[in-house]
Amino acid sequence: MRCSMLFLAKDPSLGLFLLDGLIKYWPFANSPKEVMFISELIEVLETCEVQKLEPYIPKVFKRLVKCISGLHLQVADRAMCFFENDYFLNILKTYKSYTFPLLVPVIVHMAETHWHKVLQ
Repeated sequence: MRCSMLFLAKDPSLGLFLLDGLIKYWPFANSPKEVMFISELIEVLETCEVQKLEPYIPKVFKRLVKCISGLHLQVADRAMCFFENDYFLNILKTYKSYTFPLLVPVIVHMAETHWHKVLQ
C-alpha cells in the first residue's frame, strides 16, 4: 500500500485534497509516471464520497479523456481500466450529464479510427 493510501485509510477526508493534488501535478511527457498517477487516481477516488466529488468531476474526466485518447498505449490502456471499476461506474452514472458528453465522442472516434482491423 502506498504512503498516500495509508493516510487515506486513517483519514478519508484527505481524499479530496489528494485528488486535487494529483490533477494539479499530473506528469506530462513521462508515461511511466502517468500510469502510476492513473493507478493512484482510481484508488483515491474510491476513498471519496460520490456526492462530494462534484467540483472535481470536470478536472478528473478531462484528464481521463486525455489519457484515453493519448498516443501512449500503456497510459490509454490503464485509463480504460477505470471502466472495470464498479465505484468508477457509479461515479459515471451519478454525473452522466457531464461525463457522457466528454467520454462518448472520444470513444466513438477511437473505435472508428482504430488501426486494428478486427476492432473496426
